[in-house]
Amino acid sequence: MSLPVQPLHFQPLHFCWAALHPRPRGVVVFIGGAFFGTFPTVFYRRFLSLLHAQGYTVVALPFRFSFRHWSIALSLVAYQDELRRELAELATRLGHAPDPYVDWKPFTWIGHSLGCKYLALLELLSDLELDALRRALADCVGADQAGRLIAALSSEPLDHQSLHNQPTLLLDPVMADLEDAVPLPLLQKLLNRWIRVLPSRSESFCIVGNSRLFNLTSIVGFGSRLATATVASFVDLLGPRLRHLIRLEPRDHLAIMGVGHTDMEVVAAVSDWLNQEPAWHASGE
Repeated sequence: MSLPVQPLHFQPLHFCWAALHPRPRGVVVFIGGAFFGTFPTVFYRRFLSLLHAQGYTVVALPFRFSFRHWSIALSLVAYQDELRRELAELATRLGHAPDPYVDWKPFTWIGHSLGCKYLALLELLSDLELDALRRALADCVGADQAGRLIAALSSEPLDHQSLHNQPTLLLDPVMADLEDAVPLPLLQKLLNRWIRVLPSRSESFCIVGNSRLFNLTSIVGFGSRLATATVASFVDLLGPRLRHLIRLEPRDHLAIMGVGHTDMEVVAAVSDWLNQEPAWHASGE
């Protein structure tokens, strides 16, 4: 697969970077993995350039390291309306039509590695019936943690600030625990006395299994050692709810990273998936 790559110019927004397309087919919001995802416009630049070349406005959310993953997901919930306003204002400054960003159109979310966990949690927080969400959470994380999350969400207009009706693609997803975030066994043992990753891998998958959502979630598995177990767990838990499952021949977990090159088979899989999803068109076509 060969695509012409146009110069990519990312503009800083409040919490992210955005490369606007003058006539966007849609908006792709991307969040990468730990460390490398902190600088997505550097380490994922080629991959994001290829998405932009296909006609998408690309938003790169920097990965934020934390042991409290709920707080990251909640911040993404709160940021979506602001992000739309920022995109519309940036479009106006650049001489583009702001309408596609003002009108309520679905974003398309793509995550890689541990960034997929944040998208999965954001999906879990998208349940428009808070009582159903409370039940899904309570069996897995306990009533106290569930109550705090519900309280944080109860004042938000969830129909505009969740992943409701927004497709999500997980690229070689990872749902990390402390041993993944801190790979040294001795340091793990010391930190385990005071620190817990919330939610843990087991808690996260428990909630995924209890949830009614994830009907617009797709997965591209790289066959990598790091993500194989996570992909298998998603497939088992979601079953027919999983929209698309694309398994590639085994390749490195970091296959889509690189400034001058990236794995074009992965790019082709992402492109095919984007073409299967309903795209909105600024031109009204």
